[in-house]
Amino acid sequence: MLPYFFFLTASEWGVERDSLKEEDLLRLPMPPPLDDTNGSTKRLLDLDARFAALSRRGTKGTTLSSALPELNDAVYDLYGLDSRQRLLVEDMLDYTIDLQLRKEGSVALRPATVDDLGAYATQFMAVVDEFLSVRNESELVAEPFDVPSQSRLRVVKFRTIARPAQPLKVRPVACESLDRVLGQIAEVLLEQGQSADPVYTRRHLRVYGHGEVYIVKPAQIRFWTRSAGLNDADAVLAEHLGSR
Repeated sequence: MLPYFFFLTASEWGVERDSLKEEDLLRLPMPPPLDDTNGSTKRLLDLDARFAALSRRGTKGTTLSSALPELNDAVYDLYGLDSRQRLLVEDMLDYTIDLQLRKEGSVALRPATVDDLGAYATQFMAVVDEFLSVRNESELVAEPFDVPSQSRLRVVKFRTIARPAQPLKVRPVACESLDRVLGQIAEVLLEQGQSADPVYTRRHLRVYGHGEVYIVKPAQIRFWTRSAGLNDADAVLAEHLGSR
């Protein structure tokens, strides 16, 4: 939680220097005093005491790391974060900050798998289906394209279907023959801008059809996280409503 907050708000840390200023620390939000009816404060203090005891006994780091999800959940509960806010924090820590710190060695640069696309699509559909549920007539299904791992782009197709809900919302589609076409599209989407230093931009492509949309983006997992699914769904809804 702390690296996430300071990465977004600190005046220099993560931008120019590796140190925090006093004013950065003073901006740290603290939950208001509560009667702790849900026990979140006590749970957090109990976990802190348990980890301190493990450290004193010289417990290996792997044991402590395995308990971090429980500690994270306690902090989330303390701040009252809902499920979507939690995944925003997790993706920021796992990919955005990891890329900032590890550069070319970051996991954020690995190619997205079809399972990654499925997780992305699940969050995308959760947002759009809330909008579609107002009329209770249709919902989305997703078709992640299972392309060769070396392909420079990834594609997910979303289409509307009539309710009631289908048992399988994410249906991967094998598309081995798309590798060459995706390579050609990648060349078109990649542009080099001119500034004081060379700036490379990666454009993302959304193709709309009747009751369907194709999302085409670079293959790196940082573009296909669960939080990216939330953001892309907002963008698609904004474009859809704007066209009306």
